[in-house]
Amino acid sequence: MDVVTFLLKQSMVGLSQDPDALWNQNFFQLGNRGTRNFVAPKYYPGPMTNVTFSNGSTHQITNVARVNFPLDGISTGEEAYAVFCPRALASASASATAAASSAAWSTAIPSSTESPPSSPTIPLYPYPAIKHSANSVAGYYLNDTGYTDVAVLQVRDFEAADEDPLTYSMEFQAVVQKFLYAAVKTGKRKLIIDLQGNPGGHVDLGTDLFAQLFPSIPPNSKSNMRDHLGFWILGNVASSNVTAATKTPDGGEDELVSELTYMPLSYQSVVTDDLKDFSDFNSYYGPNELYGGNFSSFFQNNYTDASASDFEGTGIIVTGTNNRTDFRQPFAAQDIVVIYDGYCASTCTVVSEYLKSFAGVQFIALGGRPQSGPMQAIGGVKGTQVFQFVPNLYQWLDLWESPENNLLGLANGTIWDNFTLDPILRSQVVVTGAGTGGSVNGRNHFRFGDESETPLQFVYEAADCRMWWTREMLYDPVFLWERVANMAFTERKGTQFNSKYCVQGSTGHPTSISGAWRNGTLGPQVPPANASASVEGWKLTGRPLGQNDQGRVNTGVGVSGTSSNIKVENNAVESLADSLGLSSMKQACANYTGDKWLVILVCNALGVKID
Repeated sequence: MDVVTFLLKQSMVGLSQDPDALWNQNFFQLGNRGTRNFVAPKYYPGPMTNVTFSNGSTHQITNVARVNFPLDGISTGEEAYAVFCPRALASASASATAAASSAAWSTAIPSSTESPPSSPTIPLYPYPAIKHSANSVAGYYLNDTGYTDVAVLQVRDFEAADEDPLTYSMEFQAVVQKFLYAAVKTGKRKLIIDLQGNPGGHVDLGTDLFAQLFPSIPPNSKSNMRDHLGFWILGNVASSNVTAATKTPDGGEDELVSELTYMPLSYQSVVTDDLKDFSDFNSYYGPNELYGGNFSSFFQNNYTDASASDFEGTGIIVTGTNNRTDFRQPFAAQDIVVIYDGYCASTCTVVSEYLKSFAGVQFIALGGRPQSGPMQAIGGVKGTQVFQFVPNLYQWLDLWESPENNLLGLANGTIWDNFTLDPILRSQVVVTGAGTGGSVNGRNHFRFGDESETPLQFVYEAADCRMWWTREMLYDPVFLWERVANMAFTERKGTQFNSKYCVQGSTGHPTSISGAWRNGTLGPQVPPANASASVEGWKLTGRPLGQNDQGRVNTGVGVSGTSSNIKVENNAVESLADSLGLSSMKQACANYTGDKWLVILVCNALGVKID
């Protein structure tokens, strides 16, 4: 199999929704800490990988599995079942006890243990001016001649595992504040924000980051959720519980716990998109018809309330609210640029929406498939809240089964009749708290002013410029930042990128600021006929790279093409999808007669052409 075709196929099993972001996840990148898909594929690759080079030589690599769970003492299927499903034979009373205690267990903060001292640097990066102890955010100054007025704010994520949310978030906020203040005081006039490899995290930290950069712009957001019977039942019960907690003698604390536990189910835990309270659950739930479906009213987290600023209750006071006022904007919007590698999801996309739509900050994307044309900066999920197996599901299952749920009868005669806690209660995760399988981002995110009211998850948005990776950029972040500084702060004229390092055809796309995109709009969402996200590539006004591209001015770049002489064989890439499910989807595509462009793209990617 041709190597480019192989890598394109392999990339399609990744987690991102953009094909260029998926392509990048095949390879090592300094800003992305995860294991690359080529090294650790998400499918069985066969016993061997055979590589044939263009000079005719070959190399055979033995594929091995790495087991991340102790298998000591397991030699039979029965023993494996007992280890991985420890509650499979639990009594009904034991199961009920586990269910009843699940909410309290899953919200408890684990007992703290002494952490090893933080390293003064982030591996492979220079010494920062300041950084978070968990390496989530760091600030740098460029010191080479011609760049001494440039600061770099690197944001690797908005949360860290095994960290107390409040302690982590307060340090995050302080690092950003101290760095921006010091940067301005020391004469820095330009700012690069590096969001490479950022998977998201606490929403209020993304909100606060934007608020520190642009304190005069309210960071309002606009979300909704699909209405369904489960939401109706759980939302009513959750709202009633919050009301009941308010009426108890120690109601303040009880109400807070209830709101955090039941966000965004209860109407008291969220506010409207213009920061007003909902009057009751009906005003929150709707239903509101949109594109033939029923959805909740538009809502957002109440970022002005420190006790509810984030659905995990991190508790920080967001800049611009309460006692964190009188902040000054540290950098002008035209003196800021953001760089991405396509891997930006959840909270990362929320702060990116603020930066583009509210402030007019421009984006540069790195890498992507071996073809010319634009690339999206944001390739991950664009929803605004992840619902995790731990802790959300346990809490909500407990709510469903609780004696206070007087609406359970509504589920009779529906698919909920078949619902049982048994598969969850018999799993190891109930006992140990390990694992987050089944996570889903369940909140749509919308752009203010968009009259079409299209969730941003389904919107194509090109970066203002796209760069190829070079050898130096892969291993030297300062080299990358200095090149970006040249492109954005020296060679850019107004909103137009004129750098020779912008990939051909990657600037001026009408969904980007460089293409005259206007605030409050999405830009044209009618992709060209060859935009199918298949192994042929998402060729937005682009073409495959060929030998005539090797003269481009990217130092260190090798020649890539969609028809190389390197072959990869004996890998089970073709067997990635369940045949029955795939056949069902193809049949649905064959019967489709509509004109929704996203459906057409998906069907074309499955090999069912729709004109």
